[in-house]
Amino acid sequence: MGQRLFEIMAEKESNMCLAANVGTGAKLLEIFEKIAEKYNFLIFEDRKFDNIGNTMTMQYEGGVFRILDWAHIVNVHIISGPRIVNKLPSYLLMNPVEN
Repeated sequence: MGQRLFEIMAEKESNMCLAANVGTGAKLLEIFEKIAEKYNFLIFEDRKFDNIGNTMTMQYEGGVFRILDWAHIVNVHIISGPRIVNKLPSYLLMNPVEN
């Protein structure tokens, strides 16, 4: 995904981003669907995962948001220890978002 991000920036000659602080996931996806293909955007969910690896994985793949279904990029916080950093990348390599 990192390579794809850099390819998009090189193609567009820009690293512009859109911060969409909206109240619902539905509103965010409505905005994204209008601009994604036309402007070649990726979705970065600024979630700052910071729980133990298993809990973080359950939040990522389940719950009300099912982040893995729509986010191309997420971030993690090291406060709970280095295992969280190791857990998420291995999961993402097995389940990349297609878009």
